[in-house]
Parts: sequence; structure tokens; C-alpha cells
Amino acid sequence: ASPGYIRQTQEVFTSEALPSLQRFKQGLDVLEAEVSRQADNTYAIMSEHLKSNQMVLIALNIVAILVGLLMTLVIARSVTAPLRQVVEVADRIAQGDLSHGLALQQHVEQGGRRKDEIGVLRGAFARMSATLLNVANSLERIAQGVLTMEVRPISERDVMGKALQAMTINLRELANRTRDAVTVLASSVGQISASTAQLSASSSE
Repeated sequence: ASPGYIRQTQEVFTSEALPSLQRFKQGLDVLEAEVSRQADNTYAIMSEHLKSNQMVLIALNIVAILVGLLMTLVIARSVTAPLRQVVEVADRIAQGDLSHGLALQQHVEQGGRRKDEIGVLRGAFARMSATLLNVANSLERIAQGVLTMEVRPISERDVMGKALQAMTINLRELANRTRDAVTVLASSVGQISASTAQLSASSSE
């Protein structure tokens, strides 16, 4: 190749190819800067979303904890309050006061019945209290001399009811025998009085 051709080639490269390469490099630099800027924006957005999601998760956890505590308090109160009531009634009955058992029975009958074990316990305790109150009323009537009432055991296993029934029957029979004995005694006294009067009259004659 001649020196003129080489110089012409260098001039073409310097005047045309080199500026194109420089513009291409500048374009690559701009593209790189844009990609970097977009990457930074994407990272910032993702970081913001992550922080927002973390706050949402924290808030949800706090709400879940509060709801759990509230449910625990409600459940605990629904369990402890009836048990406390049963314990108070049991303590009253131990002291001889049966009126609170009647109040518990009325509360159960008026819609306070529950379907769980606590409700079963309250119902059984209310029935027991009512049975004890009926026995106490029967004993009070017997103490007042009322022996005409009918005492019926509530079941075959009602030992107290059977004993009260037997006692009532025995006291009624004893009262009847006593009345008959008093009648016979009164009749005998009358006969003795009549005989005494006759003897007195005969002695006077």
C-alpha cells in the first residue's frame, strides 16, 4: 500500500469512524447511567414496599396479639364467673342457707343454661340445691305437725327422699296410734267417771 493510501485511510478513520465510536461510547455511557438510575429507583421502590409490608405485618401481629388476649379474657371470664357462682352457692349451703340455690335454679330456668361442662355442672348443682330446699321445706312442715303431705323420692337412688318418706309414714302411723290411744283413754276415763258417779250416788242412798 502506498503512503498516500495509508494517510487517506487514517484521515477517514479519524474524521468518520472515530467520532462514530465516540458517539457510540457516549450512548453506552448514557445507557449505563439510565440503567443504573432505573436500578436505583427500583431498589428504592422495593425497599419502600418492604418497609411498608413490614409495618403491615407488625400491625397485624399486634392486632392478632390483642385479639388473642381479648378472647382469652372473655373465655376465662365465661369459665370463672359461673364457677365462682357455684362455689359461692356451695359455701352458702354449707352454712345452712338454701336461698341462693333457689336463685341459681331460677337463673338456669330463665335462660342461663349452657351446653358445655360448666353449664352441666351449674344445672346439676341447681337441681341438687332445689332438692335440698324441698327436703328442708318438708322437714319444716313435719316440725309444724303437718303429716298429711305426700313425700315422693325423685328417683330410685334418692336415699334422702326415701328416708324422708319413711319417716313421714312412720310419724303419721304413730300419730294415728296416739290418737286412737287417746280416744280409748278418754273413753276409759269417761267410763271410770260414770262408775265413780254411780258409786257415789249409791253410797249416798
